[in-house]
Amino acid sequence: MNRGSSAGYDRHITIFSPEGRLYQVEYAFKAVKLPGVTAVAVRGETSVCAAVQRKVPDKLIDPESVSSAYRVSDAHGVVCVGWATDAKAQVHRVRSEASEFAFRYGYEAPVSYLARRLADVNQVYTQHAYMRPLGVTLLFLGWEEGEGGLCAPQLYKVDPAGYCIGYRACAAGAKDSEAQNWLEKQLREKQEAQTAERTAAGTAESDRTQLLADVTLSDDEVMTLGIGALQSVVSSELRPSDVEVALISKADQAFRVLTDAEVEAILTRISERD
Repeated sequence: MNRGSSAGYDRHITIFSPEGRLYQVEYAFKAVKLPGVTAVAVRGETSVCAAVQRKVPDKLIDPESVSSAYRVSDAHGVVCVGWATDAKAQVHRVRSEASEFAFRYGYEAPVSYLARRLADVNQVYTQHAYMRPLGVTLLFLGWEEGEGGLCAPQLYKVDPAGYCIGYRACAAGAKDSEAQNWLEKQLREKQEAQTAERTAAGTAESDRTQLLADVTLSDDEVMTLGIGALQSVVSSELRPSDVEVALISKADQAFRVLTDAEVEAILTRISERD
């Protein structure tokens, strides 16, 4: 049977094709997009928010039992996009890592540690044949205490190949490219607006090399950007039952999922603004 250029080279995860590709790793990335769900996350100065589509595969399923946001600890959580069963396995591993770290050292594990630890495990799965890459991408949200009493929200993204990096804003899933382009455009517009304000105040000289990651975002802007990006790529009006929003803010420094009433208020503000 002719299977094209991938014939024979996708049977073992450790074998490169003549083009230098690992097909089973690529299949894992395709599996992330297969459910047709998109997630968007945005980090501000005092909060981090993630919005993810909620798709109920069957009308007989209770919608309240379908969730992509999982609490890891009091100040940490993850949003998963991809196969739900693989997501459960990854969440179980992250919770075990967080629990073991807290038991051993007496304080909560930094979100950066948990993200990099899971990324290391994913990367090992691309080198050995005893475990396939898991078809799920995780967005890590957390409130992290640093040196000198510095407290700030954190956002990390971990993909099936083990790539881990911190973001100001990112997306994962079926339409991640479109969502990231929309976020970049919105952040650039906010950057230009803030630069214009500082120019009027006579303090714009230091802003000429300002990065998009340095754009100031309030708690309301963080939630509005996240849900707005998701609504733009879905190309339809979202209802509270269609989206799940996870938030960590400075007010409580705890991971929580917004209620339908809170999501409805944000959607109303977005529609009034447009």
